[in-house]
Amino acid sequence: MSTLVRAHVWLENASDWLNPILVKETRQALKSRQFIITFLLMLIAAWLISVFGTLMAGDSLEFGSAGRGLFTAYFVVLALAIFVVVPYSAFRGLLNERDQTTLELLNITSLSPRQLVWGKLWSAMAQVFIFYSAIAPFIAFTSMLQGFDVALVAFVLVISLVVTLCLTMLTLMLAAIPQNKQLQGLMTGLIFGGLLFVISLIFSTVPWLLMETISFDELEFWVGTVSFLVAGLSFFFLFTQIATAHLTFDADNRSTGIRIACSLQFLLYWLVFVGAQYLLGRGSFSGDVEFIVTMSVLYVA
Repeated sequence: MSTLVRAHVWLENASDWLNPILVKETRQALKSRQFIITFLLMLIAAWLISVFGTLMAGDSLEFGSAGRGLFTAYFVVLALAIFVVVPYSAFRGLLNERDQTTLELLNITSLSPRQLVWGKLWSAMAQVFIFYSAIAPFIAFTSMLQGFDVALVAFVLVISLVVTLCLTMLTLMLAAIPQNKQLQGLMTGLIFGGLLFVISLIFSTVPWLLMETISFDELEFWVGTVSFLVAGLSFFFLFTQIATAHLTFDADNRSTGIRIACSLQFLLYWLVFVGAQYLLGRGSFSGDVEFIVTMSVLYVA
């Protein structure tokens, strides 16, 4: 038995231990026309950027900062796929389960609503990793040019992965909410417009970030980054609980998970807020007491 056949048999056996929704959705997604077209367009766009970007850079390839400019162009191509195509496809995938009444069939199986949500999510993330691997050779090419900052590029790619994770769970949560046909059309338009708005904000922020020199030794930078990650992951957990609750039977307990998520989010926010005040004060609380009291009252209200 050849090594290729053995690897195929091993993968087939390993798939039996995975989430069945993940296996089904990933197989369907990788064979879909939308994924193939997106993947090919990414490769074509990245190749054109490499060719024409190299020609237009000229002497800056050796003495300028062409590496940072080329990475910015590659990131624009990657962002369109992971911030728009993947979350929107996840939304439409779960919405089609409800429209085609296959969601009711899944509910009477041994699969839990949480497995359904996580299967859809990880199927979307599998596509994200494939898009990352498609753009990786072009980013490796820019690493050989002047102006390429490895730490900054790694930071941008990791933060982009977290943002994609949260956006995908947000769209899955909205798709899990029962809607009639009229609201589905309106929600689809709002989500697509919202994703375009998010990517417009990213396009206006990331190029400026890449062109600036960021000191990773500054405490303020890490306090802001940790605060952003805590906020994003807390909302991710809350969106997961809401999506699971809407896919659960009416007679089941739907509210406990959401209440726990909100309570943990409240505690995390104030721990991060107080910790940030303490760290930025270099060992003493530098925050305005009136501001803290006002924020507490608004949050509790």
